[in-house]
Amino acid sequence: MQQYGNSRAAIQWLSVGKPQSRHHDNYGGKLQQHAPAHQVLRAVGRAAAHHVPQAQKQDYGDCSYCQRYEIVKNIHGTETLLPFVISCGDNALLERSVLMKSMKLYTNVHRIHNELAALGIGPDAALRVDQLTPFDQYHYFGTDAVDEALEVLQLQPGARVLDVGSGIGGPARYIAAKTGARVTALELQSDLHEVARDLTARCGLSSRVEHVCGNILDGAVAENYDAIISFLCFLHIPDRAKLFAACRAALKPAGVMYIEDFGKSRPLSADEAKALSVKVQCATLPGRADYETHLVTSGFSDVSMNDVTGAWKDFTASRLAMFRTARPRNIEVHGQEIVDDLDDFYGTVAQLFQDGAIAGLKIIAR
Repeated sequence: MQQYGNSRAAIQWLSVGKPQSRHHDNYGGKLQQHAPAHQVLRAVGRAAAHHVPQAQKQDYGDCSYCQRYEIVKNIHGTETLLPFVISCGDNALLERSVLMKSMKLYTNVHRIHNELAALGIGPDAALRVDQLTPFDQYHYFGTDAVDEALEVLQLQPGARVLDVGSGIGGPARYIAAKTGARVTALELQSDLHEVARDLTARCGLSSRVEHVCGNILDGAVAENYDAIISFLCFLHIPDRAKLFAACRAALKPAGVMYIEDFGKSRPLSADEAKALSVKVQCATLPGRADYETHLVTSGFSDVSMNDVTGAWKDFTASRLAMFRTARPRNIEVHGQEIVDDLDDFYGTVAQLFQDGAIAGLKIIAR
């Protein structure tokens, strides 16, 4: 792999080919329209176009690709330019994926490779699921939370599970390895999707975990799944009616959905609403009654909710304190920019919980 020096670690978006050219959707095979390059670069904000040698650019006749390049620096200071193809789908999907990057948990997602390198695990080495679980669970309480979901779902080997907003694949791999279920890991953001797919392959789980880059609002295979899980993803999706209708349609008639999500605790101040909207990408915060109404209206007849606000308040405060205590070590492993970004995100969420601005909900819907 070619090395590039003197570059700042940042997500870069480059358009290859003419703006508004038609291109193949790498996951659906369809020809669709994509957003102009200048719009994408402007939306990203601080990420600037990085010069890429002509040899790195790919053009397949009239079929051009949008490509994302991320500069990744490991603990030894070596910077590597990693190219990935992004499936734009349509302008709305691309715009939503870009906007998610204002949530710092979702930037520099290759940082998991820094953690593995710190453990002496090379970039091509085979992996075990337990080696990844300290780093690949983006929700609260890690695999303990997934185990709670599994107690409810009672999955059998071969059961079909849809993980909506699967991140870098932590819960999907854990469920497949522990239960023998077949998991479809659906993730909107292409960089998370690519990292997840690589880690799953290195764990030898590609036959049991299928990674799909796409949007649940576009629907999934009808009546295909025994269970749907989603950990702290639905808070990013304002259109709850369309979301829950798509989930209900994807489930088998006796299927069950397990959700961990934010809920409305009280009216928000302008600053709290802004922090949620920008730094957490949560523009809509339903109360418990509204949440249940959305589910029932979408065809779920049995809905139960458990308020876990206190536990999540303690968790987010503890996570922030531990992260700050380990700051020197984290900067050595990841660099200051990544650490500052995560500190800002962890601090924002912890403060929202401490101030009683948001509630934590565990929801089971049948």
